[in-house]
Amino acid sequence: NVIQGEADPTEIHRSLLRIRERRLATFIPWGPASIQVAIARKSPYMQSSHKVSGLMLANHTCMAGLLRRTTDQYDRMRRRSAYLGEYKKSRLFSDSLQEFDEAREEVERTVDEYRNMEAEDYVELAVDPRKPETFMPNQMPTASSATGTSFGGLAR
Repeated sequence: NVIQGEADPTEIHRSLLRIRERRLATFIPWGPASIQVAIARKSPYMQSSHKVSGLMLANHTCMAGLLRRTTDQYDRMRRRSAYLGEYKKSRLFSDSLQEFDEAREEVERTVDEYRNMEAEDYVELAVDPRKPETFMPNQMPTASSATGTSFGGLAR
């Protein structure tokens, strides 16, 4: 989080403590529960009528719910073939809509990964060196990944 303007650091700290105490944010059990905040002066280049402005960047397992709703909506539209007429007219999709289905499967795998992250033993179970199809999320790319051949042991 980045908070810009005339913000009282003690009030920000109290607000973060309330978030933790009331469990308004759920943290993964296998990692540290932390919210990082940076306080900055107001920008002289951007005029604002507000005393304080903020920016929050978040990536958390609640994204699984959003992605799940998206796949559910896609499934309903796909069953009715809604909005697909124009795609079927194009050369790329004239034979099949396989790319849409593959993209949906990828979103489903992402949802599954987010759900798996909520398990306490996720870190221990995430990587099995004998199985090249498993890899640790956020793992640094290997040297060969620069050529597009692998990413953390996963062939591309």
